[in-house]
Amino acid sequence: MHPYKFIEKLIVLQHPDTKHIVRLMIEHDGQQNYGLQRSILNNGTTRHFYNKKIWHSAYNIKLELSRRVSDYEDKGFDMMTEISLRPNDVPPCPEFNYSTSMIEPDENTLPINPTEMPIFVDCSFHQLSVRDLRYNTEVTNEELLTFFKDLRKSIEFLPFAMVAIWSEKSIKVLSLEFRSKPQPKHAINYILMLSSKKNSHFMIVDATGPGSNQQSQESNQSYAVLAGGNLTFHVASTWKIAKAFLEKHPHSANFSVYGMDSDKFMKVGEDISLGNFKRSGNAEILFTHVNSQIANITFIRSLEFDVTIDNLNNLI
Repeated sequence: MHPYKFIEKLIVLQHPDTKHIVRLMIEHDGQQNYGLQRSILNNGTTRHFYNKKIWHSAYNIKLELSRRVSDYEDKGFDMMTEISLRPNDVPPCPEFNYSTSMIEPDENTLPINPTEMPIFVDCSFHQLSVRDLRYNTEVTNEELLTFFKDLRKSIEFLPFAMVAIWSEKSIKVLSLEFRSKPQPKHAINYILMLSSKKNSHFMIVDATGPGSNQQSQESNQSYAVLAGGNLTFHVASTWKIAKAFLEKHPHSANFSVYGMDSDKFMKVGEDISLGNFKRSGNAEILFTHVNSQIANITFIRSLEFDVTIDNLNNLI
């Protein structure tokens, strides 16, 4: 599939009797490559048809669009609107990080659990991408992907980009941007309405509005802050960030965690699943304690082999 960046022109046609809606769109990659895409709305369900053909002339693609419009008009459709759009690049994934620092007084915050997954959803006419912002990798959870695939089949306004936090049963939406016109009048309400019609394992939560401010924050609560292209998990005082050595078990995908004590490696945890970490090595980890034992270990990032591993006192 060609990596188009934006929709240049959009034409909407509607049949006066059946009320079926057809949208024809010229996509553009910012250079000299154009695609002509089509979506059809019948009885509340939108179907998207991806056209792989690439045109290299703005003149030829507009001729093809005019021909398609004439074909639908011959079938009884009326043109409802014709919109030319300015180039609108796909917004970049926000940078993600964990922090133990104080939150600025004027920042809006959302209470979260640090083990939840921050995601970036890029839903366009011809593709769906759900990325784990912690590691900038594609999410593979089938239930979550199926949820967005089903949502995409019903949605009338594409493309859109979403920043959200995914927990076991909820998707908390921090930002939602539709990048073409027409657009839903209230974007988040439109997504909430569509998701409520699905018999889904997940619930969409509107977190796009103002959150709590610093004065109402609790020290034992972690918060998410989305600002200036950065998504930060400000973890509660009960959580720590440390440098540790992770040793992969030879016969399983689990790890043991080591800190230093008098220049010797001392084990502080074992049989731990770390998701995206696949081999032994130094790493930065996030963790807390349960019953005086290290718990809820989350891999943050790999470190060079010559970094100094934290003293055992920082891990227990």
